[in-house]
Amino acid sequence: MSGDPLNRLVQAKVKDPELVQEKRRIIVEAARELFSKKGYHATTMRNIAEAADMNLASIYQYLTSKDDVLYLFYMDIQKQWAPMYHTLIEIPDPVEQLRAYIEAVLEVAYRINDELRTMYTESRHLERDSLQSVLLFEKQTVETVESILDRGVEQGCFRTKDTFMAANIITYFVAFYAMRGWNLRGRYTFSRYVKLVINFIFSALGVDENEREAAPRPPETIMGKGI
Repeated sequence: MSGDPLNRLVQAKVKDPELVQEKRRIIVEAARELFSKKGYHATTMRNIAEAADMNLASIYQYLTSKDDVLYLFYMDIQKQWAPMYHTLIEIPDPVEQLRAYIEAVLEVAYRINDELRTMYTESRHLERDSLQSVLLFEKQTVETVESILDRGVEQGCFRTKDTFMAANIITYFVAFYAMRGWNLRGRYTFSRYVKLVINFIFSALGVDENEREAAPRPPETIMGKGI
């Protein structure tokens, strides 16, 4: 494992970092659909090589195991949320900061729903070092939400006695669509779903009703499709 536990080192025999990055992108893209359709265990490295239009020996020039592929797949999903954290820093109001977090997470969850479901169902197969790195990312996300809640409690925006527990529940709740979206499609538009989730969370946090009902953005700019 590398010195940075948030970024486990994936070994490669090829020394060109740009080539390694590009080949890994192709490998992960090929594995993404296979993991979603067949599951992690049923997918072989030979399957991945064929889908990536590479020979099996070539794949092992850029990583060392199928665990590496699953880990890189997970890290690729995590990158989808990276812009959100930069945006959150710029929002001074804790209520609007939490709203922006919920919107951003739900938007990504809607856009890559199949990949998220695979991530949640298959991450248990990660080896120890990979799993530790993944769980640290999850912990970091909870800490981000907790810091928003702490500021909100200090400013009188939120009412909760345990911001750590609330942050864990919120982090889990906004991932709800990945596992239960099949039961929501056709009943709610995406914008309606976002509004309901925000209202549910804000209600639990004791947010003023006027702020709770504020429309975050025009629905079409969030996703523009129904769920």
